[in-house]
Amino acid sequence: YRRLELSHLTYNKGDYIRDHIDVSYVDNKLPSRRKISMIVMLSNKSEYQGGDLIVDSKTLDVDKGTVIMFEPVVVHSVNVVTEGVRKALLVWIDGPKWR
Repeated sequence: YRRLELSHLTYNKGDYIRDHIDVSYVDNKLPSRRKISMIVMLSNKSEYQGGDLIVDSKTLDVDKGTVIMFEPVVVHSVNVVTEGVRKALLVWIDGPKWR
């Protein structure tokens, strides 16, 4: 069982994403089949200000074409975009059910 989910996000001035993970828990179990979360940066750093990507409490230096992959249980967020427009492609790769 494999599946790919894609989402295109545009962050305008004032937009952000709070700390979160890309799976959900039910009765302390992971019902999600997501195995990999991936972010592909589509904007040059010169096109926006703010909007820092934080993964596992680390601020990452990302520019157009940068690809970041991590386990979907890792906490991540995007700080407030203070100027310009930030674009990213989000990809989630599914696999067999967690055991």
